Amino acid sequence: MGVAGACGGSVTVYVAGCNLRCIDCWADSSREDPVLLAPWWTPERVAQALGRFDRHDRILKGTGILRLSGGETFLSASSVRFLGRLRSLIPGPLVVETNGILLGSDRQFVSDLAAMKPNPPFIRLSLKAATPAHFQRITGGAGHAVDLPFSAISFLLRAEAPFDLEAVSLSPELMDSEERDLLVARLRSIHPPLVDRLKEEKLTLYPSTRRRMKASSQASGTRVPTCPLPNRTT
Repeated sequence: MGVAGACGGSVTVYVAGCNLRCIDCWADSSREDPVLLAPWWTPERVAQALGRFDRHDRILKGTGILRLSGGETFLSASSVRFLGRLRSLIPGPLVVETNGILLGSDRQFVSDLAAMKPNPPFIRLSLKAATPAHFQRITGGAGHAVDLPFSAISFLLRAEAPFDLEAVSLSPELMDSEERDLLVARLRSIHPPLVDRLKEEKLTLYPSTRRRMKASSQASGTRVPTCPLPNRTT
């Protein structure tokens, strides 16, 4: 883990390692080998490094947004403890991006996050699929794990924890209309207003994404789509 820089008005802490192998992922090779390619940072070191990327020290003063992204933030119970310590050092908004696998496996993880008052982390949960077969194709994970992010959503609702949802559901090469409709239906079955929280996106072919999509297409015999790469805000 390390501070990666500013993005969209926030400062991003880049997280290494993940429990999924999504073919549309933009993270670098530290996703596959975090021990070799990414040094371990304590919460205190992350806080100290923020000054290099935040000229006006907004993050430590509580007026700027800190975002955790890249790999998967929640990989074990120690990840939740790490975030709790970081939360104590960062008084302002803290946005945490996650695939929801760990949070859906044990309700206690969500309870611990919601207990980080008065300003618990804001969870941005990425939905990959609605069905086991599609989940396995996109993430490389076991099909039955498709239910865990939806369990996480239920836990977050019950804990009254702040969160929103996102999905790369506007690119048919990743999610066709039938799969998208099933995903929306699953959200409605949990709580109808959840559909309004879903931010739908198109696939963006960052370099790592293009590499992974190409490998996936070669394995399946399909063609990698082409689209312009937008300028990244730094």
